[in-house]
Amino acid sequence: MKTLAERLKYAMEVLPPKKIKGVELARVVGVKPPSVSDWLSGKSRSMEGENLLKAAKFLGVNPVWLATGAGKPQSNKESADLILLDQQLNTVEIKNKEIRQLVDSLLFLESKGQLSKEIINAIQAIIDIIINPIKHDGN
Repeated sequence: MKTLAERLKYAMEVLPPKKIKGVELARVVGVKPPSVSDWLSGKSRSMEGENLLKAAKFLGVNPVWLATGAGKPQSNKESADLILLDQQLNTVEIKNKEIRQLVDSLLFLESKGQLSKEIINAIQAIIDIIINPIKHDGN
């Protein structure tokens, strides 16, 4: 599948037991239905950032696969862990762009099968300390 439209249709119509409607995806992602129509028609050739992550999570697919076609469509446990980590980071005001870039890079590497569960767990622990420093300062 070469285009976002093809991958999105596959994720909405073939993978799930029941077809997912565009309005459902729009609601979950937080966009208007015409945006989803543009993705499905090929008028919009890319989906990025928070929209991509929300859509991938809702559809149960690998976000890198959805965006680029690289890797496998199905999201695995490590992908789900990284998506959860990404959502945790989005709930906290992070002024450090390098952390944001790190998480995006980790999502990409995981989709290529280049991260072990142990590495993901270690990164989650480190970021948990960054997000919740009070719990980890010994008090």
